[in-house]
Amino acid sequence: AAQMVYLVDGHRVSLMIFPAERLRVNGPPVTRIGGKNVFVGRRNGYNVAVLLDGDMAYALSSDLGSSKLVSLLGNLEI
Repeated sequence: AAQMVYLVDGHRVSLMIFPAERLRVNGPPVTRIGGKNVFVGRRNGYNVAVLLDGDMAYALSSDLGSSKLVSLLGNLEI
């Protein structure tokens, strides 16, 4: 697994990349980006957005709104 931290509009955003097999998702996908499922939720007081791409998961977490996180996931070059 890899983790990187970025500043977006003055907010810390963590990007984690890990095997999707380690992910447990509750509920249906919120949206699809480029044919890929995106799930949104909250964890430990932070908004989280997760994009599934084959056998890998890309997760963003931040105090930014979940719609902003989904937008950022859509801009990732995977």
